[in-house]
Amino acid sequence: FPSHDSDSNDFHFGSSDFTIEFWMRPITLPATSSDYRALMFKRVNENSDYEFILFLRGGTNQITFGFSTDGTTTKFEVSATYPGTIYQFTHVAIVRNGSNLMMFLNGILSGTTNVGTNSIWNGSQPLKIGGGDVTAFNGWMDNIRITKGVARYTSSFTAPIENLIDLS
Repeated sequence: FPSHDSDSNDFHFGSSDFTIEFWMRPITLPATSSDYRALMFKRVNENSDYEFILFLRGGTNQITFGFSTDGTTTKFEVSATYPGTIYQFTHVAIVRNGSNLMMFLNGILSGTTNVGTNSIWNGSQPLKIGGGDVTAFNGWMDNIRITKGVARYTSSFTAPIENLIDLS
């Protein structure tokens, strides 16, 4: 699975605005609520050097983004129900805009939580995409764009259909 070879300040968000977005197309969906499929994360495991994780949970088919403020436990989460089926592309965007952590699915604001001024833990793990210490995502991810310092979406929008480019 792709990973950034080493820890990088490019992926240390702190309390700044950021946007993580991509298209996903699952081949299978996780079967039970204890079945997690990693989409993207920076952590050793759930209790060690844990910055953030983005995953698809089975049973309810929730997409969840969670982050730690101390490196050991999830402090904040935003979740939404995955709207698609297998072999269907869905645009996912996770956005922090000030104190708001938001999730957009196909351009629709689908989840939000207030994170105040809390900072995401500054750990030392590389960014991993699609797999790792939880079961790997079984499908495709495309047009992955991570933007530090910019909240690209602050309300519902039309999901981009062209290749994502750097708009900073």
